[in-house]
Amino acid sequence: MERLNWVSSTDPKLASASVCAFSARGSDTTSRLKQLGMEFTVWVFKHSKIDQLKLMGPVILSGILKSLDTVSSSESDVTVRDSKTFAYQAIGLLSQRMPQLFRDKIDMAVRLFDALKVETQHFRLSIQEATNSLATAYKGAPSTVLKDLETLLLKNSQEEQSEVRFCVMRWATSLFDLQHCPSRFICMLGAADAKLDIRY
Repeated sequence: MERLNWVSSTDPKLASASVCAFSARGSDTTSRLKQLGMEFTVWVFKHSKIDQLKLMGPVILSGILKSLDTVSSSESDVTVRDSKTFAYQAIGLLSQRMPQLFRDKIDMAVRLFDALKVETQHFRLSIQEATNSLATAYKGAPSTVLKDLETLLLKNSQEEQSEVRFCVMRWATSLFDLQHCPSRFICMLGAADAKLDIRY
C-alpha cells in the first residue's frame, strides 16, 4: 500500500494502473479489495484516454487473466464472485476500446468460449457480454485469424450451453458476410435451435 501512495503522488495515470494491477494480483489483498480493484479497473477501461489505455491496458489485462486463473469457479464468497464478474466486464470493455490488443490471435476468444462452457450460471451473462464485445475486435482481422475463428465457431455451434450457441450466432453474423459458407451453415443450425433468442 505504501508503494501505491508513493505512485499516486508522483503520477496519477500510473497510480490507476498500479491500483488495478495490485488489486488483481497482489498477494496481500483481501477478496473485498480485489472486488473494488476490479470495479475500478472497469471504470479505468471505460474512461481512460486511448493513449493512456495503450500503455496500461496490456499490463492490467495480464493481471486480470492471472486473477481469473487463480479463482475457483465454485467460489461462494459474494465479493469473489463480484470480482470475477467485473473482470469479465473489463475484458469486454478493453476489447471494444483496444481491439488491436486481441485481433492477431484467437486465444482470448478461445478462453471466453471455454469459460461459457465451464463457469456456473452466475457468471455466464457477464461472460456472454464480454464474448459478444470481443467479436468486434476481430473485424478486419488477418485471414489466418478469421480461418481459426471459423473453426472455433463451428466447433462450438452445437454446444449444450445455450449461451455458447448464442455467441456463436452473433459472431457468425457479425464477422462474416452472406457469401461465407461456414457462417451460413451456423445460421441454419441456429434457425433450428430450440431457444428462441438464438433463432432470432
